[in-house]
Amino acid sequence: MGVLLILAMIVLFIPLYVLEYPASRSPTFFLKGFARGMPSWVAPCSTVLFLIGIAHLIWFALHSGWGVPAVLNGQYVLDSGGQTLKVLTETEYRTLKAEEVRTFAAMTASFYFVPMMYWWFRRIEPPRN
Repeated sequence: MGVLLILAMIVLFIPLYVLEYPASRSPTFFLKGFARGMPSWVAPCSTVLFLIGIAHLIWFALHSGWGVPAVLNGQYVLDSGGQTLKVLTETEYRTLKAEEVRTFAAMTASFYFVPMMYWWFRRIEPPRN
């Protein structure tokens, strides 16, 4: 499911990148350049959502030690690249799993916000003669 959401995000960004070329090549385009001609709250909201997503990622990393909660051989463990970092209780597993899902949701919301605002407030320019 996560892979499909990431692929869908890429598909939404491709036309945005192409339609706004060459402005989309700027390093700050996805921070504030995309919001040109949109309500003034769009760019700050994008930044805030991105910072919230990063905060969730850091919070999860600090609690999980860069591992992910998993079930291996019927045991709840904290796994990192096939190595078991720690055996978890069911409560610890469920807490870390909830944090993992919350982090993914926060990052997904922050990444989908830019194309959503772009297409929602799409500027329709008259054809050039």
